[in-house]
Amino acid sequence: MSTTNRSLVFFAPERADARVVKRLRAFTDLGWQVTAFTFHRSRPGRTDSPGFANVDLGETQDRA
Repeated sequence: MSTTNRSLVFFAPERADARVVKRLRAFTDLGWQVTAFTFHRSRPGRTDSPGFANVDLGETQDRA
């Protein structure tokens, strides 16, 4: 199967979620060129870089 010019846009609720990271890694391992559109959560003492092409959609919060 040819993987030439295979691109994917991926939307996710939180970029640091382990399931999101694993799924994006699986797509890139299969040769897809992935651009993610994700939200992030502010966590004290944690600055996470997504490690993939990402468009930050802003901060999300848990409901009170």
